[in-house]
Amino acid sequence: MNKWSSSFQLLTLESMMRWGGVVDELELACQLDQWRIHGSPDLDPMPGYFLSPFMKRVINMATRAASNLWLIDKAPIDEITGARLPSKEQVLLRYYHHHREMGKTASGSRKAVVEEVLPFWSRAGIPTTTVIHTGTKLSKLVKAYNDLKKNKNKDRPKHRMDEEIFKGDLQEIFDLAHSSSLQRADVKDEDKEFLRVREKQRGIIHGWN
Repeated sequence: MNKWSSSFQLLTLESMMRWGGVVDELELACQLDQWRIHGSPDLDPMPGYFLSPFMKRVINMATRAASNLWLIDKAPIDEITGARLPSKEQVLLRYYHHHREMGKTASGSRKAVVEEVLPFWSRAGIPTTTVIHTGTKLSKLVKAYNDLKKNKNKDRPKHRMDEEIFKGDLQEIFDLAHSSSLQRADVKDEDKEFLRVREKQRGIIHGWN
């Protein structure tokens, strides 16, 4: 058995043992890429090498998979672009850019994202909630994602349904409108209508009357 095959199998087995018999593809991809570049004290101190075009495709696929977030299947983004108010997906991808790729703490990542998102609402002329409440809202979104990820290897219909609901909700706007926005005289009529539509949409989605 060659060095690459034995190392690959050992890394796969190690991942399966940690995750109850299921390979965590993101963890394995990261380990493969690190072994390819730096070697591994547990396997071989020398960097890995490719033996065939097939194995090159394997490591390239692994590298791409490692950059994408589980469930969302998209990589963290460098910035939030466009004129529209940011979606939950954009906010979550931005958070993980700061936290995972820039190495910031959870609180530092939240602070950075909040500072980026609030100006979108200011430019739209819609009063927003407080910075503290915005950070709390982001914390709940991140926690919901992480809770789902913890259960990703549990093969139960409820978990799959929760994942689909969460993934669908990510396309919604990360709503930071102040609760008094509809009553304020300084909010334009078209902005108030936008907020009314948003409230109605949330009511339909969540079964409100």
